[in-house]
Amino acid sequence: MTEPADEARLRLILEHLPHPTYVWRRDGDDFVLIHYNRAADTLTHGNVAQLLGTRLTQTYPDRTDVIRDFRECASTGQVINREDRFHLRTIGETRLLDITYAFAPPDMVIVHTADRTELRRLEEALRQAQKMEAVGQLAGGIAHDFNNLLTVILGSVELLLAREDLDADAMHDAGEIANATRTAASLTRQLLAFSRRSMLAPRVINLNDIIRHMQTLLGRLLGPDVALTTALAPALDSVNADRGHIEQVIMNLAVNARDAMPSGGRLTIETANVSIDERYVAEHPGTSAGAHVMVAVTDTGVGMDEDVKARLFEPFFTTKELGKGTGLGLATVYGAVKQSGGSIWVTSEPGHGTTFKIFLPAVTQ
Repeated sequence: MTEPADEARLRLILEHLPHPTYVWRRDGDDFVLIHYNRAADTLTHGNVAQLLGTRLTQTYPDRTDVIRDFRECASTGQVINREDRFHLRTIGETRLLDITYAFAPPDMVIVHTADRTELRRLEEALRQAQKMEAVGQLAGGIAHDFNNLLTVILGSVELLLAREDLDADAMHDAGEIANATRTAASLTRQLLAFSRRSMLAPRVINLNDIIRHMQTLLGRLLGPDVALTTALAPALDSVNADRGHIEQVIMNLAVNARDAMPSGGRLTIETANVSIDERYVAEHPGTSAGAHVMVAVTDTGVGMDEDVKARLFEPFFTTKELGKGTGLGLATVYGAVKQSGGSIWVTSEPGHGTTFKIFLPAVTQ
């Protein structure tokens, strides 16, 4: 029989474990929560107390796999390890947890958890950044060489068009070649922007001025079924960027939002001065600390699932029907933002719209 001093010592150790830990006592085929430590209290923002004394089948009535793990652990005495996504009712969030079930005679199951949500998200962000870097290098190399060939073709065709001895049919054919070459050159420029190899003409600009200047054009672009709203911060800091690139970024995001709202909706463009701290940088690879200007583009469209978001900025990736998109619009946005020293982040859920947030370093001098 455990002495009171030993029990107090064990309780003290449990309290100081760095990860959330829960103690459940077996009651027939069910289990009752009898204790939890400080880390569990912190994870649930103090709400875990409301579960004290409740039964496992009441807490997770739809998780038969969890109930099965509890019973197996209590029956065999074996340690069970799982990686699982849990919807924590106490905080209203779904978290990725490493879970260990351990039997403590005579009738207790100790559940030790480690929250891996942020770590997994950072790993995915790092993999995505590495993939985009590799794709960008490949796309940029091909686009650069292809653009040189197009320059030769277009130059030769223009010389041909300047001749006076061409008949009408030859002149028409040469004109078609020139138009196709210019279209191809436009695609390579977008690829070069994605790979951050396009030439920039940066200068100090104010994003509010650009957005105001583009409002009429954006309204026509969006059409009558999409309402355009702006929320521009007063006294917005300036940024050092290529005006043409910034206009292209906003235009491409607006087009993407319009296509995500086939039945109409609302597009909101917002600006703000923000200060990015080291904690945010640690959670968002590719960002930098300090004063930034944020521009957020939010739509009320169909939204995206995780698979689409993972490939969103890849060149030629598109969810549109064949012939209705090149798949270069968002790739161009990504490259233009990165080349301007900024970062871009996307939040979206199916049926709940999408928000693109762009952060550009503020000009402080």
